[in-house]
Amino acid sequence: MTLQEFTGKYYLHDSLFDSVTYDIESKSVEMRIDFAYWMQEWYTDDIPETGIITVIFKDVQQFYCPEQVNWEQISIIQTTVEDDSINFSVMNDLTDGYFQIIIKCKSVDVV
Repeated sequence: MTLQEFTGKYYLHDSLFDSVTYDIESKSVEMRIDFAYWMQEWYTDDIPETGIITVIFKDVQQFYCPEQVNWEQISIIQTTVEDDSINFSVMNDLTDGYFQIIIKCKSVDVV
């Protein structure tokens, strides 16, 4: 799917990162996210409030992310898309530190 379709379908606010890996050889970024199902418009009480989803960004041309991040402490504040780039505004829940992750890519899949 496109980045616009992804952000239209998945509202990531209050979701937490489990891990983020960049594979330069395959030009992909894989994010394991403890997804906040409860924040979705389509959420119902018979669905778990949270759960792990895997998001794979394909044909990555640019990946910006600080090094040495302890992903278990990072939550997503906002995601925005501009052309073929997605920007994750994120926060360290323990230190209140703020940073961004930027991925320029062709498509994204959710597993």
